[in-house]
Amino acid sequence: MTDGASIIPLHAVSTYEYDALQDCWSWASPIPVLQYATDGSPLTTEQLLAFVHPDDREPTLAQFLGLLQDRTPYSCLYRLVDSAGVAHPVVNVGTPVVEGDEVTALRGFVVDLTAPLGAHARSAVAAMLPVGAVVDQATGALMLAFGVDAEIAYRLLTGYASRAGAPVHGLAADIVDGLASVPVTGPEVAEALIDLLESSVARIPLAEDVTPA
Repeated sequence: MTDGASIIPLHAVSTYEYDALQDCWSWASPIPVLQYATDGSPLTTEQLLAFVHPDDREPTLAQFLGLLQDRTPYSCLYRLVDSAGVAHPVVNVGTPVVEGDEVTALRGFVVDLTAPLGAHARSAVAAMLPVGAVVDQATGALMLAFGVDAEIAYRLLTGYASRAGAPVHGLAADIVDGLASVPVTGPEVAEALIDLLESSVARIPLAEDVTPA
């Protein structure tokens, strides 16, 4: 098997959903380290924790249990270990799905932070963007909704665009336009962002030279 450290792309992002009633984690196009962990199959929380770095398991589990009691968007950092024993720092951002008085699911994204995103990379991408302002607005929306910093929000935006074979500024414009009718505060923003990203990707055809995950 290829060393997970060598196949992690610069902007690696995967959408996930956790069914709290069935204790089942599932991912769309898992990032490489998750692909190794899941083998394409859903996992229980206990099974997923087996791939979390030993030093991170207890605090990660504590955070997870807290998410099931909370009703606000969240972000948390931990490390996943690949088949070669290499630890990959990831950030999990998302929002709970509440039905009645119960959190029934979690929806969000996992972003692999293994490769540092330096100023050179940001400048190279920015130089290709004719509408920089809309990218800044979309990045800002992600930061506010999920409580992440600019680096992680930028990775999330560019990683999702890369997964879809879509231009970053096009995806950013979809986000900004879609949020125009959404309340500016509260969990509705996080839920709307997830839906906007998913719907944008679903309607953008993959380029011929892009191989679906």
